[in-house]
Amino acid sequence: MLLIFLLLVLPVIGTLVGLVFYRFQGKKDLLKIDIVQFYYTFILSPIVFVWLKTMIFVLLQANTHNLSMKEIYSIDTAFSVVFLLIFAFVAMHSVTKTFHLKEKDPLYNFFFDSEYIHLWLSHLAMAFGAVSIFTAISFINLWLPLDWVGSGSSMPLLLSSAFIVGLTIYISLELADPKQEKRFSFMRLMKLAVGLAFALHILMFAIKTPPLTLNYAPFWFMMMAFFGASLLGFFTYRSTKMKQWVNSLVHKKLVYKDLGWGDNIDLFNNK
Repeated sequence: MLLIFLLLVLPVIGTLVGLVFYRFQGKKDLLKIDIVQFYYTFILSPIVFVWLKTMIFVLLQANTHNLSMKEIYSIDTAFSVVFLLIFAFVAMHSVTKTFHLKEKDPLYNFFFDSEYIHLWLSHLAMAFGAVSIFTAISFINLWLPLDWVGSGSSMPLLLSSAFIVGLTIYISLELADPKQEKRFSFMRLMKLAVGLAFALHILMFAIKTPPLTLNYAPFWFMMMAFFGASLLGFFTYRSTKMKQWVNSLVHKKLVYKDLGWGDNIDLFNNK
């Protein structure tokens, strides 16, 4: 009964709150995004996703005798992919609608908000989100080991690949760094996040002590990847030559950095 009640009430509550919020459109911001568009993107859309997933779950649960696990997985995955594609357009709409609402103000700095959302907000959310998701998958593997088997060279190859991935992760974070804040910098936060993830992996290893086998491949892969990223971050902090080499690699040898983003403003000045 409680589940049925929630399925009936959630869309009603979400719609009513959206109507109430609409009176504030163009008047208030949250994270540089119009508050109504923020509500649609970060609150209402996840509620709708959970509501629809629950509806599908109820339908599939009632027909488990007619569907195999592969069919249930395929249906659920197909729905999730379609919803994510739709949500991508919702996010684009929210940002562009925010800019449209603000362009009526002659003092509005379109470029400032654009850089803030692109360089700071979205990069932080994607980076922290990725670290959190991969850490969660890694830790779940400690309680739910895989049934994988392999040769004697499987684990050394896995760990070597993971270490290289970790170095690549750090370089990717450097590419995303706007390099505009000194004390509250993007890379300082990223080094903290990666270092914390690696420290948590060490702690979980001490608690669960998983064997070095392919049964725990996700855990060992992510542990070594975070180790590689943390190690490169440590050397760039301690060694001036290493820092100069990484900066040279990011700014000169990789063409993606030279796009003009982050060269013109201070992200946290009031405009």
